[in-house]
Amino acid sequence: MVTPANARATSQTSHARSCRYGPWSLPRQASANNDPANAVGWTSIVGAKGRNYVAGNLFPRQLTAQMGERPISVATLQGDDVGRPVGQFRFFIPQLSVDASDRLHLLWGEPADAETPVTAQDWSHQAITSIWTAVHQGGTTWSAPRKVYSGEKLHWDRGMTPDDDGLGENRIALVPVENHRAAPGVLGVFRFTGDSIVASTIEPFSTPLYPSIVALGRTVLLALVAPARDRLPGQATGYDVNSVWIQRSLDGGATWEKEVLISRSGSTPAYELRLVSSPDGTLHLVWIQSRTDGTAVVRHVVSADSGVTWSAPIDLEVTPVQFAKLHVVVDACGVVNVIHEYLDFDAGQTRVEYATWDGRWSPIASLFSEHRVRTGLLQRDAEGTVRVVVQVMSGSTPLGGPEKTMYMERTIAVQ
Repeated sequence: MVTPANARATSQTSHARSCRYGPWSLPRQASANNDPANAVGWTSIVGAKGRNYVAGNLFPRQLTAQMGERPISVATLQGDDVGRPVGQFRFFIPQLSVDASDRLHLLWGEPADAETPVTAQDWSHQAITSIWTAVHQGGTTWSAPRKVYSGEKLHWDRGMTPDDDGLGENRIALVPVENHRAAPGVLGVFRFTGDSIVASTIEPFSTPLYPSIVALGRTVLLALVAPARDRLPGQATGYDVNSVWIQRSLDGGATWEKEVLISRSGSTPAYELRLVSSPDGTLHLVWIQSRTDGTAVVRHVVSADSGVTWSAPIDLEVTPVQFAKLHVVVDACGVVNVIHEYLDFDAGQTRVEYATWDGRWSPIASLFSEHRVRTGLLQRDAEGTVRVVVQVMSGSTPLGGPEKTMYMERTIAVQ
Protein backbone atom coordinates (compact mmCIF):
# COMPACT_ATOMS: atom_id res chain seq x y z
CA MET A 1 0.00 0.00 0.00
CA VAL A 2 1.16 3.51 -0.76
CA THR A 3 0.85 5.53 2.42
CA PRO A 4 2.03 8.84 3.91
CA ALA A 5 3.66 6.78 6.69
CA ASN A 6 6.71 6.58 4.47
CA ALA A 7 6.52 10.11 3.09
CA ARG A 8 9.88 10.96 4.63
CA ALA A 9 11.47 8.59 2.12
CA THR A 10 10.52 10.91 -0.76
CA SER A 11 12.58 13.78 0.60
CA GLN A 12 16.23 14.28 -0.24
CA THR A 13 18.09 11.21 0.98
CA SER A 14 20.72 11.77 3.66
CA HIS A 15 23.60 9.31 3.43
CA ALA A 16 25.68 8.08 6.33
CA ARG A 17 28.63 8.07 3.93
CA SER A 18 29.87 10.90 1.76
CA CYS A 19 30.11 10.05 -1.92
CA ARG A 20 31.78 11.75 -4.86
CA TYR A 21 30.58 10.97 -8.38
CA GLY A 22 32.93 11.13 -11.34
CA PRO A 23 31.93 11.93 -14.93
CA TRP A 24 30.95 9.27 -17.44
CA SER A 25 33.87 7.88 -19.41
CA LEU A 26 33.94 7.96 -23.18
CA PRO A 27 32.54 4.80 -24.80
CA ARG A 28 35.09 1.98 -24.71
CA GLN A 29 35.14 -1.26 -26.64
CA ALA A 30 35.07 -4.36 -24.51
CA SER A 31 37.30 -7.18 -25.65
CA ALA A 32 35.07 -9.98 -24.39
CA ASN A 33 34.48 -11.27 -27.92
CA ASN A 34 36.70 -10.51 -30.90
CA ASP A 35 35.34 -13.29 -33.14
CA PRO A 36 34.29 -11.61 -36.41
CA ALA A 37 32.13 -14.60 -37.37
CA ASN A 38 29.84 -14.30 -34.33
CA ALA A 39 28.00 -11.71 -32.29
CA VAL A 40 27.40 -11.97 -28.53
CA GLY A 41 23.76 -11.79 -27.44
CA TRP A 42 21.70 -12.35 -24.28
CA THR A 43 24.59 -10.91 -22.27
CA SER A 44 25.10 -10.96 -18.51
CA ILE A 45 27.73 -9.03 -16.55
CA VAL A 46 28.95 -9.31 -12.96
CA GLY A 47 31.95 -8.27 -10.84
CA ALA A 48 34.03 -10.74 -8.81
CA LYS A 49 37.48 -10.57 -7.21
CA GLY A 50 38.11 -7.12 -8.62
CA ARG A 51 37.37 -8.20 -12.21
CA ASN A 52 34.27 -7.84 -14.35
CA TYR A 53 32.99 -10.79 -16.36
CA VAL A 54 30.68 -10.88 -19.38
CA ALA A 55 28.82 -13.98 -20.59
CA GLY A 56 26.59 -14.37 -23.62
CA ASN A 57 25.49 -16.67 -26.41
CA LEU A 58 27.47 -16.62 -29.66
CA PHE A 59 25.26 -15.99 -32.69
CA PRO A 60 26.29 -16.36 -36.35
CA ARG A 61 25.89 -13.19 -38.43
CA GLN A 62 23.25 -14.85 -40.63
CA LEU A 63 19.98 -15.64 -38.85
CA THR A 64 19.41 -18.71 -41.02
CA ALA A 65 22.80 -20.19 -40.09
CA GLN A 66 23.05 -22.94 -37.49
CA MET A 67 24.28 -22.12 -34.01
CA GLY A 68 27.69 -23.55 -33.23
CA GLU A 69 28.41 -26.24 -30.67
CA ARG A 70 28.51 -24.93 -27.09
CA PRO A 71 27.68 -21.37 -28.26
CA ILE A 72 28.80 -19.40 -25.23
CA SER A 73 31.47 -16.83 -24.48
CA VAL A 74 32.63 -16.09 -20.93
CA ALA A 75 35.41 -13.53 -20.59
CA THR A 76 36.55 -10.56 -18.59
CA LEU A 77 35.53 -7.13 -19.80
CA GLN A 78 39.17 -6.69 -20.89
CA GLY A 79 39.04 -9.81 -23.08
CA ASP A 80 40.63 -12.61 -21.04
CA ASP A 81 38.87 -15.87 -21.92
CA VAL A 82 37.86 -17.84 -18.83
CA GLY A 83 36.67 -20.93 -20.70
CA ARG A 84 33.32 -22.64 -20.32
CA PRO A 85 31.98 -25.68 -18.44
CA VAL A 86 32.67 -29.06 -20.03
CA GLY A 87 29.93 -31.04 -21.74
CA GLN A 88 27.66 -30.76 -24.76
CA PHE A 89 25.34 -27.95 -23.67
CA ARG A 90 23.37 -25.21 -25.41
CA PHE A 91 24.05 -22.74 -22.56
CA PHE A 92 20.73 -21.02 -23.28
CA ILE A 93 20.77 -17.41 -22.00
CA PRO A 94 23.71 -17.70 -19.56
CA GLN A 95 23.49 -15.71 -16.33
CA LEU A 96 26.46 -14.84 -14.11
CA SER A 97 26.28 -14.53 -10.33
CA VAL A 98 28.72 -14.17 -7.44
CA ASP A 99 28.34 -15.84 -4.05
CA ALA A 100 29.31 -14.48 -0.62
CA SER A 101 32.83 -15.91 -1.08
CA ASP A 102 33.27 -13.93 -4.33
CA ARG A 103 33.17 -17.04 -6.50
CA LEU A 104 31.82 -16.78 -10.03
CA HIS A 105 28.78 -18.94 -10.91
CA LEU A 106 27.12 -19.59 -14.27
CA LEU A 107 23.42 -20.44 -14.55
CA TRP A 108 21.76 -21.44 -17.85
CA GLY A 109 18.83 -23.25 -19.43
CA GLU A 110 18.82 -26.44 -21.50
CA PRO A 111 16.29 -28.03 -23.88
CA ALA A 112 15.59 -31.76 -23.93
CA ASP A 113 16.87 -31.96 -27.53
CA ALA A 114 20.23 -30.25 -27.02
CA GLU A 115 21.89 -32.38 -29.73
CA THR A 116 19.45 -31.30 -32.47
CA PRO A 117 20.82 -28.44 -34.65
CA VAL A 118 19.08 -25.08 -34.23
CA THR A 119 19.37 -21.88 -36.28
CA ALA A 120 19.97 -18.44 -34.85
CA GLN A 121 16.47 -17.29 -35.72
CA ASP A 122 14.94 -20.26 -33.86
CA TRP A 123 17.18 -19.91 -30.81
CA SER A 124 14.66 -18.07 -28.60
CA HIS A 125 11.89 -20.59 -29.38
CA GLN A 126 13.54 -23.58 -27.72
CA ALA A 127 11.55 -25.51 -25.11
CA ILE A 128 13.72 -25.28 -21.99
CA THR A 129 13.21 -28.17 -19.56
CA SER A 130 16.13 -27.85 -17.13
CA ILE A 131 18.39 -25.30 -15.43
CA TRP A 132 22.10 -26.00 -14.86
CA THR A 133 24.93 -24.34 -12.98
CA ALA A 134 28.74 -24.48 -12.72
CA VAL A 135 31.37 -22.64 -10.67
CA HIS A 136 34.50 -20.98 -12.07
CA GLN A 137 37.59 -22.51 -10.47
CA GLY A 138 40.26 -20.23 -11.91
CA GLY A 139 41.94 -19.83 -15.28
CA THR A 140 39.74 -21.51 -17.86
CA THR A 141 38.53 -24.27 -15.49
CA TRP A 142 34.96 -24.78 -14.32
CA SER A 143 33.37 -27.31 -12.00
CA ALA A 144 31.33 -30.14 -13.47
CA PRO A 145 27.88 -28.84 -14.52
CA ARG A 146 25.08 -29.60 -12.06
CA LYS A 147 21.35 -29.69 -12.79
CA VAL A 148 19.48 -27.57 -10.23
CA TYR A 149 15.95 -27.69 -11.65
CA SER A 150 13.82 -29.55 -14.18
CA GLY A 151 10.27 -28.96 -15.33
CA GLU A 152 7.83 -29.52 -18.14
CA LYS A 153 8.37 -26.08 -19.64
CA LEU A 154 10.57 -23.34 -18.22
CA HIS A 155 10.35 -19.81 -19.62
CA TRP A 156 14.02 -19.01 -19.03
CA ASP A 157 13.84 -16.38 -21.78
CA ARG A 158 11.24 -14.56 -19.67
CA GLY A 159 13.16 -15.04 -16.45
CA MET A 160 14.07 -12.13 -14.22
CA THR A 161 17.64 -11.84 -12.98
CA PRO A 162 18.62 -8.69 -11.10
CA ASP A 163 20.96 -6.10 -12.49
CA ASP A 164 24.21 -6.56 -10.58
CA ASP A 165 24.05 -4.69 -7.28
CA GLY A 166 27.29 -5.92 -5.71
CA LEU A 167 25.37 -7.97 -3.11
CA GLY A 168 26.20 -11.45 -4.33
CA GLU A 169 24.64 -13.43 -1.49
CA ASN A 170 21.30 -11.68 -2.08
CA ARG A 171 21.12 -12.31 -5.82
CA ILE A 172 18.04 -14.26 -6.85
CA ALA A 173 16.93 -15.43 -10.29
CA LEU A 174 13.28 -16.04 -11.17
CA VAL A 175 11.78 -18.01 -14.04
CA PRO A 176 8.10 -18.66 -14.90
CA VAL A 177 7.31 -22.37 -14.91
CA GLU A 178 4.53 -24.29 -16.69
CA ASN A 179 3.40 -27.61 -15.28
CA HIS A 180 0.20 -29.65 -15.00
CA ARG A 181 -1.03 -27.53 -12.08
CA ALA A 182 0.44 -24.15 -13.02
CA ALA A 183 -2.73 -22.16 -12.37
CA PRO A 184 -2.46 -19.27 -11.93
CA GLY A 185 1.33 -19.62 -12.18
CA VAL A 186 4.52 -20.93 -10.65
CA LEU A 187 7.89 -19.22 -10.30
CA GLY A 188 11.16 -21.11 -10.06
CA VAL A 189 13.54 -19.38 -7.62
CA PHE A 190 17.32 -19.78 -7.76
CA ARG A 191 19.19 -18.41 -4.75
CA PHE A 192 22.53 -18.83 -3.01
CA THR A 193 22.66 -20.88 0.16
CA GLY A 194 26.23 -20.48 1.33
CA ASP A 195 28.28 -20.92 -1.83
CA SER A 196 25.81 -23.07 -3.77
CA ILE A 197 22.78 -22.22 -5.91
CA VAL A 198 19.60 -23.99 -4.79
CA ALA A 199 16.14 -24.05 -6.37
CA SER A 200 12.67 -23.63 -4.89
CA THR A 201 9.25 -22.50 -6.14
CA ILE A 202 6.68 -19.81 -5.39
CA GLU A 203 3.02 -20.01 -6.33
CA PRO A 204 1.83 -16.36 -6.40
CA PHE A 205 -1.81 -15.31 -6.25
CA SER A 206 -1.99 -14.52 -9.98
CA THR A 207 -0.19 -15.27 -13.21
CA PRO A 208 3.05 -13.34 -12.65
CA LEU A 209 4.22 -10.70 -15.11
CA TYR A 210 7.58 -8.92 -14.71
CA PRO A 211 8.32 -10.67 -11.39
CA SER A 212 11.15 -9.24 -9.31
CA ILE A 213 12.43 -10.46 -5.94
CA VAL A 214 14.68 -9.20 -3.12
CA ALA A 215 15.88 -10.86 0.09
CA LEU A 216 16.54 -8.88 3.26
CA GLY A 217 17.75 -11.64 5.54
CA ARG A 218 14.76 -13.88 6.28
CA THR A 219 12.35 -11.36 4.78
CA VAL A 220 11.80 -12.01 1.06
CA LEU A 221 9.71 -9.69 -1.10
CA LEU A 222 8.19 -10.61 -4.44
CA ALA A 223 6.98 -7.81 -6.72
CA LEU A 224 4.83 -8.60 -9.74
CA VAL A 225 2.37 -7.12 -12.20
CA ALA A 226 -1.14 -8.59 -12.36
CA PRO A 227 -4.72 -7.37 -12.90
CA ALA A 228 -6.81 -6.35 -9.90
CA ARG A 229 -9.97 -8.40 -9.47
CA ASP A 230 -12.12 -6.04 -7.42
CA ARG A 231 -14.24 -3.14 -8.69
CA LEU A 232 -13.46 0.41 -7.63
CA PRO A 233 -16.33 2.64 -6.39
CA GLY A 234 -18.17 4.18 -9.34
CA GLN A 235 -16.70 1.74 -11.87
CA ALA A 236 -19.12 0.09 -14.27
CA THR A 237 -16.80 -2.88 -14.64
CA GLY A 238 -13.82 -4.32 -12.82
CA TYR A 239 -11.52 -3.89 -15.80
CA ASP A 240 -7.88 -3.57 -14.81
CA VAL A 241 -4.62 -4.38 -16.53
CA ASN A 242 -1.10 -4.68 -15.12
CA SER A 243 -1.36 -3.28 -11.60
CA VAL A 244 1.65 -3.46 -9.25
CA TRP A 245 1.63 -5.83 -6.26
CA ILE A 246 3.92 -6.96 -3.43
CA GLN A 247 3.94 -10.24 -1.52
CA ARG A 248 6.13 -10.75 1.56
CA SER A 249 7.58 -13.81 3.24
CA LEU A 250 9.01 -13.51 6.76
CA ASP A 251 10.48 -17.02 6.87
CA GLY A 252 12.83 -17.08 3.90
CA GLY A 253 10.13 -17.93 1.36
CA ALA A 254 8.50 -20.91 3.12
CA THR A 255 5.15 -19.13 3.55
CA TRP A 256 3.77 -15.91 2.06
CA GLU A 257 1.52 -13.14 3.32
CA LYS A 258 -1.51 -11.98 1.33
CA GLU A 259 -0.66 -9.79 -1.66
CA VAL A 260 -0.77 -5.98 -1.25
CA LEU A 261 -1.73 -3.58 -4.04
CA ILE A 262 0.91 -0.88 -4.52
CA SER A 263 -0.37 0.87 -7.68
CA ARG A 264 -3.65 0.29 -9.53
CA SER A 265 -3.38 0.74 -13.29
CA GLY A 266 -6.93 0.52 -14.62
CA SER A 267 -6.63 0.93 -18.40
CA THR A 268 -3.04 2.29 -18.29
CA PRO A 269 -0.76 -0.70 -17.68
CA ALA A 270 2.47 -0.92 -15.72
CA TYR A 271 5.34 -3.02 -17.03
CA GLU A 272 9.07 -3.82 -16.64
CA LEU A 273 8.82 -3.81 -12.86
CA ARG A 274 12.08 -3.79 -10.85
CA LEU A 275 12.49 -4.27 -7.08
CA VAL A 276 15.92 -3.37 -5.63
CA SER A 277 17.37 -2.67 -2.18
CA SER A 278 19.83 -0.12 -0.81
CA PRO A 279 22.79 -1.08 1.39
CA ASP A 280 20.77 0.09 4.44
CA GLY A 281 17.80 -2.12 3.51
CA THR A 282 15.63 0.58 1.93
CA LEU A 283 13.47 -0.89 -0.84
CA HIS A 284 12.83 0.75 -4.20
CA LEU A 285 10.13 -0.23 -6.69
CA VAL A 286 10.67 1.17 -10.19
CA TRP A 287 8.55 0.52 -13.27
CA ILE A 288 7.32 1.94 -16.56
CA GLN A 289 3.83 3.42 -16.15
CA SER A 290 1.78 4.17 -19.24
CA ARG A 291 -0.59 7.17 -19.33
CA THR A 292 -3.88 7.97 -21.03
CA ASP A 293 -2.22 10.28 -23.60
CA GLY A 294 -0.15 7.38 -24.98
CA THR A 295 3.11 8.44 -23.29
CA ALA A 296 4.78 6.77 -20.30
CA VAL A 297 6.93 7.68 -17.30
CA VAL A 298 9.42 5.90 -15.06
CA ARG A 299 7.62 5.60 -11.71
CA HIS A 300 9.33 5.14 -8.34
CA VAL A 301 8.11 4.34 -4.82
CA VAL A 302 10.22 3.57 -1.75
CA SER A 303 9.82 1.67 1.53
CA ALA A 304 11.93 2.14 4.66
CA ASP A 305 10.22 -0.61 6.68
CA SER A 306 10.82 -3.81 4.69
CA GLY A 307 7.85 -3.31 2.42
CA VAL A 308 5.12 -2.73 5.04
CA THR A 309 4.38 0.80 3.79
CA TRP A 310 5.34 2.63 0.60
CA SER A 311 5.76 6.27 -0.37
CA ALA A 312 3.67 8.19 -2.85
CA PRO A 313 5.06 7.83 -6.40
CA ILE A 314 7.52 10.24 -7.99
CA ASP A 315 7.66 10.09 -11.80
CA LEU A 316 10.56 10.65 -14.16
CA GLU A 317 9.38 12.42 -17.30
CA VAL A 318 11.26 10.85 -20.19
CA THR A 319 11.40 11.32 -23.94
CA PRO A 320 7.71 11.28 -25.04
CA VAL A 321 7.95 8.20 -27.24
CA GLN A 322 7.56 4.52 -26.45
CA PHE A 323 10.51 3.20 -24.46
CA ALA A 324 11.46 -0.07 -22.81
CA LYS A 325 14.30 -2.21 -21.43
CA LEU A 326 14.38 -0.64 -17.99
CA HIS A 327 17.40 -1.51 -15.85
CA VAL A 328 17.92 -0.46 -12.23
CA VAL A 329 20.77 -0.68 -9.69
CA VAL A 330 21.37 0.98 -6.34
CA ASP A 331 24.92 2.21 -5.80
CA ALA A 332 26.98 2.08 -2.61
CA CYS A 333 25.52 5.41 -1.44
CA GLY A 334 21.91 4.29 -1.79
CA VAL A 335 21.26 6.25 -5.00
CA VAL A 336 19.00 4.57 -7.57
CA ASN A 337 20.55 4.42 -11.08
CA VAL A 338 18.23 3.82 -14.05
CA ILE A 339 18.68 3.34 -17.80
CA HIS A 340 16.04 2.80 -20.48
CA GLU A 341 16.03 2.69 -24.26
CA TYR A 342 13.86 4.20 -26.98
CA LEU A 343 13.92 4.31 -30.76
CA ASP A 344 14.84 7.70 -32.22
CA PHE A 345 12.88 7.52 -35.50
CA ASP A 346 14.55 10.64 -36.95
CA ALA A 347 18.05 9.25 -36.45
CA GLY A 348 17.05 5.63 -37.05
CA GLN A 349 18.85 4.35 -33.96
CA THR A 350 18.21 3.30 -30.38
CA ARG A 351 19.00 5.83 -27.66
CA VAL A 352 20.04 5.05 -24.09
CA GLU A 353 18.95 7.48 -21.38
CA TYR A 354 20.28 7.54 -17.82
CA ALA A 355 19.00 9.16 -14.63
CA THR A 356 19.33 8.81 -10.86
CA TRP A 357 16.94 9.10 -7.93
CA ASP A 358 18.24 10.50 -4.64
CA GLY A 359 15.09 11.84 -3.07
CA ARG A 360 14.27 13.44 -6.42
CA TRP A 361 14.99 12.56 -10.04
CA SER A 362 18.10 13.97 -11.70
CA PRO A 363 18.11 15.45 -15.21
CA ILE A 364 18.30 12.80 -17.94
CA ALA A 365 21.62 12.13 -19.68
CA SER A 366 21.97 10.48 -23.10
CA LEU A 367 24.66 7.78 -23.46
CA PHE A 368 26.23 6.24 -26.60
CA SER A 369 24.69 8.96 -28.74
CA GLU A 370 27.08 8.19 -31.64
CA HIS A 371 26.19 4.50 -31.83
CA ARG A 372 23.32 2.29 -32.90
CA VAL A 373 22.51 0.43 -29.71
CA ARG A 374 20.85 -2.99 -29.88
CA THR A 375 20.50 -3.73 -26.18
CA GLY A 376 22.03 -2.61 -22.89
CA LEU A 377 22.77 -3.68 -19.32
CA LEU A 378 23.41 -1.71 -16.15
CA GLN A 379 25.96 -2.88 -13.57
CA ARG A 380 27.28 -1.72 -10.24
CA ASP A 381 30.45 -3.58 -9.28
CA ALA A 382 31.89 -4.21 -5.83
CA GLU A 383 34.31 -1.27 -6.18
CA GLY A 384 31.43 1.18 -6.62
CA THR A 385 31.73 1.79 -10.37
CA VAL A 386 28.44 2.06 -12.26
CA ARG A 387 28.75 0.68 -15.78
CA VAL A 388 26.46 0.58 -18.82
CA VAL A 389 27.32 -2.23 -21.25
CA VAL A 390 25.69 -2.32 -24.69
CA GLN A 391 25.77 -4.20 -27.98
CA VAL A 392 26.24 -1.61 -30.73
CA MET A 393 26.87 -1.11 -34.40
CA SER A 394 29.01 1.91 -35.17
CA GLY A 395 27.26 4.88 -36.73
CA SER A 396 28.96 4.25 -40.09
CA THR A 397 28.17 0.52 -40.24
CA PRO A 398 25.20 -0.56 -42.40
CA LEU A 399 22.36 -2.34 -40.63
CA GLY A 400 23.17 -6.02 -40.31
CA GLY A 401 26.91 -5.34 -40.00
CA PRO A 402 29.19 -6.56 -37.20
CA GLU A 403 28.27 -5.73 -33.62
CA LYS A 404 30.60 -4.73 -30.80
CA THR A 405 30.34 -4.84 -27.02
CA MET A 406 30.99 -1.36 -25.63
CA TYR A 407 30.68 0.22 -22.22
CA MET A 408 30.74 3.52 -20.38
CA GLU A 409 31.48 3.76 -16.68
CA ARG A 410 31.18 6.24 -13.84
CA THR A 411 33.29 5.93 -10.70
CA ILE A 412 31.75 6.53 -7.28
CA ALA A 413 34.19 7.29 -4.46
CA VAL A 414 32.81 6.50 -1.00
CA GLN A 415 34.42 8.64 1.69
